[in-house]
Amino acid sequence: MTPMICSNLINLSSYFNILIGRFDLGMLNFMIGNVRGKLLTHLGSIELQNQLEEDHIILPSIILQEVEENTTMICLDIYGNYVCQKLVSLLSTRQLIRFIESVSMNFEMIATSIPGSCVISSLMEVVVNDDDWCKIILLKAFEESICRLICDPQGSHLLQLAINLFEREEVKFIHKTVEENFFIISTDRFGCCLIKKIIEKGEDFIYPLVLDNLMTLSNVKHKIL
Repeated sequence: MTPMICSNLINLSSYFNILIGRFDLGMLNFMIGNVRGKLLTHLGSIELQNQLEEDHIILPSIILQEVEENTTMICLDIYGNYVCQKLVSLLSTRQLIRFIESVSMNFEMIATSIPGSCVISSLMEVVVNDDDWCKIILLKAFEESICRLICDPQGSHLLQLAINLFEREEVKFIHKTVEENFFIISTDRFGCCLIKKIIEKGEDFIYPLVLDNLMTLSNVKHKIL
């Protein structure tokens, strides 16, 4: 019997024992060690994503436990972020809250990186139709970091996605920030993209601001019109 088959049989056996309440602590530690070793490698990441397709109960909990201990590193990793994107679609509401709270501890760094912003994007698409508490915690993290995000390429993209996904009342903090800092944001390379999105959404507050600054805006490099 090949080592790979043996390993798969061991994992299947341990899953079964955990499900019926007769798990072996040593075997559980073996599974956790396996996850830890695979999260940040190319082939390991692919393997974990494929395994998540089949195991929606035990493996998500094990991966979540490992991610919580190294959230920023894993979300920023070029391979780990893909596992996180898959993971968030399989978590329960309680687990999602744990994940969001973990991400929120270093939200700006994660949201302004390319791999991390992909994780946040996947998270947004999950919580938009999920429990309100998950949405509240995530949007609170956005609100606390908005000054850093609004003129960042990845951050601006996430804020535009938020405007598309969430209800107007839920993203009014974005409108408020734009209203209070219109000129700075509108003349920024990435901030102007956010304002274009707000114009596309037909938000009434934006039109007087554009008209009041029309002459100045016509001479800037990054145009919103």
